[in-house]
Amino acid sequence: MTTSSDLPAGRLRCLAVRSTVVMPRSVATLDLQRRENLLALDSHPEGDEPLVAVPLIDLEGEAAPHKLARIGTLCRVLDRTRLPDGSQRVVLQGLRRVVLSAVDAEQGYLAASVADPAVGSYDDRQLRERVERAMQLATELVRLDSRYSSELPRVLALNTSAAGHFADLAASRLHLSYADRTRLLVETDVAQRLDILIELLGADVTRGELTQALQSKVQERVRRGFLREQLQVIQGELGELDGIEAQVRDLAERVEHAPLPVAARRACSRELVHLRRASSGSEEAARIRNWVEWLLELPWTEVTHDPTAGGDDYTKVVTALDLTHTGLDDVKERVSEFLAVRHLAGSARGTVLCFLGPSGTGKTSMARAVADALGRRFVHIHVGSCADEGELRGRHLSHAGAGAGRLMQGIARAGVRNPVVLLDELDKIHTRGWSQASSALLEILDPEQNREFVDHYLGVPFDLSECIFLVTANDIEPIPDALLDRLEVIPFGSYTESEKLAIAREHLLPRARLAAGLSPKDLQLSPGALVAIVRSYTAEPGVRQLQRNIDALARKAAVQRVREEHGLRVDKQQLSGLLGPANLDPFVHAAEPRIGVVAGLAWTSAGGSILPIETLLMKGAGRTTLTGSIGEVMRESVQTALSWVRMQLPRLGLEPELLESIDLHLHFPAGGTPKDGPSAGIAIATSLISVLTRTAVRHDVAMTGEISLHGAVLPVGGLREKLLAALRAGVKTAIVPARNSEEVLRLPREIRRRLEIKLVDHVSEALGWSLLTRRPGADAAPAAPAVGPRNPKRAARAEARAPRRRRRSG
Repeated sequence: MTTSSDLPAGRLRCLAVRSTVVMPRSVATLDLQRRENLLALDSHPEGDEPLVAVPLIDLEGEAAPHKLARIGTLCRVLDRTRLPDGSQRVVLQGLRRVVLSAVDAEQGYLAASVADPAVGSYDDRQLRERVERAMQLATELVRLDSRYSSELPRVLALNTSAAGHFADLAASRLHLSYADRTRLLVETDVAQRLDILIELLGADVTRGELTQALQSKVQERVRRGFLREQLQVIQGELGELDGIEAQVRDLAERVEHAPLPVAARRACSRELVHLRRASSGSEEAARIRNWVEWLLELPWTEVTHDPTAGGDDYTKVVTALDLTHTGLDDVKERVSEFLAVRHLAGSARGTVLCFLGPSGTGKTSMARAVADALGRRFVHIHVGSCADEGELRGRHLSHAGAGAGRLMQGIARAGVRNPVVLLDELDKIHTRGWSQASSALLEILDPEQNREFVDHYLGVPFDLSECIFLVTANDIEPIPDALLDRLEVIPFGSYTESEKLAIAREHLLPRARLAAGLSPKDLQLSPGALVAIVRSYTAEPGVRQLQRNIDALARKAAVQRVREEHGLRVDKQQLSGLLGPANLDPFVHAAEPRIGVVAGLAWTSAGGSILPIETLLMKGAGRTTLTGSIGEVMRESVQTALSWVRMQLPRLGLEPELLESIDLHLHFPAGGTPKDGPSAGIAIATSLISVLTRTAVRHDVAMTGEISLHGAVLPVGGLREKLLAALRAGVKTAIVPARNSEEVLRLPREIRRRLEIKLVDHVSEALGWSLLTRRPGADAAPAAPAVGPRNPKRAARAEARAPRRRRRSG
């Protein structure tokens, strides 16, 4: 930076300009009201002494030295006038840019030392290219923006020889914001100043093109509207109607004769007014027309009537449930109670039955049977796939993809406003959708709220209080407590073998024949074949896999009927050729007992299953390894079992420090399946005792039960499903907690007849039933473990006591 000789000596007064930016070689008129600017003018001597007009970089509050830009415009005062309100109007002529330094306000006004900015060297060719580009944009802007005079390009063209002057002149003539003019003023580099100017001109040109396009569309719409009005007048004179008017009149007539409630009728009238204003064939017209037709199609008054409260009608209802469902006695009893209350009271006080159980156990078919028994239409809504509230209660008419929710779609399909509505697989709602979907479900299932249910798409209340809502779920855990509180849970247990056989004979086989176009003689299954399918091909709580296998046999019978013109009779020996090898579990059907291998029993939302537990013992340093994707509760069960076993070591004739010198590895097979829960406690303890005493565990025994630190066996849940899984796996004896005795008494006779159930209060009892012991006539007892140090005297006493102990436990 160099100081020019023609700049005034000393410090110059500064005007902090807020309303505009004074550019070099331009004239500006300013109205100054602020105290610091008025003081600067009052102290300014008459004559040619210049001032500096400086833009502010911070417009908030009072002007201060640190808020001024470091580049200002040296100005000559051409005229100033004092106004009646005390402010002054001053006319300034911008001369050139100056750099400010040492700015202060000691005299009450702003003052600074000034100098010329540094002069750089430029490529003339590049500057000319920038000036030409700016001229092109300015010419285009004048064409697009009516605020600019057609003389602007000519005025700018007279100054193209000096690039800096051209940029300053353009900045003073263009409609730029305060911030944009400040950018141009403070930029001392001419090339960069032209780049900024080109950027601003380009933005204004783009804005002008968009404005012109919008204006063209508006003018076209106005023109079309004017022509449409003229056409309507002409068609009215000729007695003809245009498409929109005909649609409006048709819909208005339908609305007038439809049994709509007041709110729906008012909403239809409002939308028809909008439809009359819409363009024929437009998206808005189609959207309004679809909405009105949706509202007209809803069954606002149509209902079906339940059977009368007479005893004969109720008996027919109960008989219908027995005919359509085999087994499920507890479920049918509770559903019969529900139907009896509806027969007598006309309602069930908003009761919502929740059918809870594994897949394939008849939950959906039971819901359909309830609808058939009541003579009502059935609406099946799969809520498990709902990702948000919009899928359940619709999306607003103004949103993209607007449409009614699944519930109102089902009501419209049913054609009545009191169907039986099944909300299927409630527990499968996406985790992220629970927060929204649960609020909608609470409103749907609450009889005090669903009288005025509002679908977001329809926007008018609809009465759902006469609907019967049923819910199904496989697992109760994911359902929020607030929603669960409105449900009456009816558990659906796994089917027994005899129930599966009866279902296959009475329902599945006739259904498969009908689907394949077969007569009874075209497909015949021997009793042995049917039993073999159930036992060897369908390890499931329900009957879906059984249905698939029977359907597969029906398809093969159809092929044989077409090719050889005779049917298919299936015997047990033919199953492997028709259905493939049996699905046997190699662990459960092991031919002999094994050390450290125990069959536990597990229960999940998919039913019961066998939970194998394997333990290995190795020399080591007291470490315990757990594998098999187990949860925290099961890990705690392992620790509890280990602590109890550690306390039993002296009674087993083993050193108390034995566990410090060995490593134990407990594995729970099927590592890809998460496992958790406390009911494997006695199975884990049995596996540990087996491996420490080198005593094999019976392979035909399964067990379940939680244990305490003192070895007490605590009750467990899901006992029916666990025991049915044991039966399916070929287990002969099941060990269960004695505290589950009442539940055992309620088990079907088939389970108690085919399975030997042992009730135990303590782990030691379970060991007696599961570990192989020396029986009368046996040659030798199992050998004791040969690991770790052992006290010879204690070992001798243990061997002497062993026969008596084994006899008592056996």
